[in-house]
Amino acid sequence: MPGSPTARVSVRLARPPDTKPANQRWAPSPLRFENHPPYLLLPPREKYDGETLMMKLQVFTAVCLLVAVACVVKMSPADLYTGGTLSLEWAIDSSDEIFLADLTVENPPEGPYNLVPRKALKGNIPVKAMADAISEDGRPNVERPRVRWIIGRGDAVNVAFRTGSDRLSGSSGEARHGDEWLLFVRQEPDEPLYLVRAINLMRPRETSATSAITADGKPLKTKQEVMDAVTARLALGRRLPPECRREMIDRWDKPDGGIASWSTGREGDWFLRPSDVAMMRGGFTIGVGCDYWDDPEAGDVDEDLLLTHLVVSADAAHFELLAERVRKMDHPADTDIFALLNYPGPQTEELLQSKIHSHSARRAWLFLRYGENLTDPLNQQLVGPWRLLGRRERVELDLRADQTCEVDVIETTGARRQRLEGEGYWAVKDGKLWLSRSRIQVNDKWREARREFFEPKKILATTGDAVTLEDGPPMVRP
Repeated sequence: MPGSPTARVSVRLARPPDTKPANQRWAPSPLRFENHPPYLLLPPREKYDGETLMMKLQVFTAVCLLVAVACVVKMSPADLYTGGTLSLEWAIDSSDEIFLADLTVENPPEGPYNLVPRKALKGNIPVKAMADAISEDGRPNVERPRVRWIIGRGDAVNVAFRTGSDRLSGSSGEARHGDEWLLFVRQEPDEPLYLVRAINLMRPRETSATSAITADGKPLKTKQEVMDAVTARLALGRRLPPECRREMIDRWDKPDGGIASWSTGREGDWFLRPSDVAMMRGGFTIGVGCDYWDDPEAGDVDEDLLLTHLVVSADAAHFELLAERVRKMDHPADTDIFALLNYPGPQTEELLQSKIHSHSARRAWLFLRYGENLTDPLNQQLVGPWRLLGRRERVELDLRADQTCEVDVIETTGARRQRLEGEGYWAVKDGKLWLSRSRIQVNDKWREARREFFEPKKILATTGDAVTLEDGPPMVRP
């Protein structure tokens, strides 16, 4: 869910009754040996028979094993989880509206509690409209669409935010009178407003889910640091591509969402469509190593959490980090491969070509080669049906405006005259025609069938009915 840890790997160790302070991690006391030298458990100058000696040696071995286990336990973190969350930059860029809101409490813990938007920092929705969208009766433990108040231990009451358009349970923090919150809000066409992130400005590091973490993995400590970072980011005027599917990027590397969900059932499809690429552009995850919530300062929650990744905007500064991660892997993750689509150009194409054995790398490489930076007017003029006339086969082409094409190969010699239906890419770049088939249809099923029909051929002349290619073959309208 947006704004909460994404993956948990727990290693639980037995611990004594809970006597540690709130922010102090438990570790067992070292074993001590009384009345004997540390290197010898048998008292000196005593004689033992064989059976007694064997028993003593067994005790000695058992204690040595206990010592070894104690050393491992002392060095191992208890209940350590790994996870990820949204960076502050992504929360800002991917939000349509950002509001400052005041939290007020009357007669705690019964309430009422109120979260009142006071000032809009981004967007066009009036403050009153936002106030109406999150209004509630202020009583704890009452289900609300976006904000609810939950009685915790003792007299403490938490404010919990339902984040995501599907109203998943999201981030929460303690509700205190006078707190200020930053609310990050989205609105999809014909959908109600929904929260994507909430940051407690008075205690920005209280929990990982209500924190402000910059793309370099640094949790901001004070209200002033958060507001300075928000102001500076807003001044850049960053806008996501209009086709960007923000909630998919929120869950970029989740097994139940993001790229994994999009690619399910498409393992044999080498055909990346422009609409596919458009919705993936705008952000992705990067690796970090933030362990603040494993040993936080007093007042913040010890979550035993190591943040290992953040969702970030596709800033130019992240390209080299992403590229280096892809270079080091023989089989890069699909999420890293598709993240490179945010950086079209020769450097990215060269990197993807070096990983061409990867299914996803080839898909991305083909798209960037045949679907990007197409300024030649022939990319519009050649749209439509054509025939390539070879000596042994005829290629029926239907060149589409999105640089995809039908590629049907028909044998012109032999008895069978077989027709093989396929799809691929085409483009005119640098005055040359590029043509590649990526898959064919066999028994109503698509399968990979790569074929470069020729090296990019220089276009010598064009008319309405024919294209003259350097060294052929003839290319004519049907």
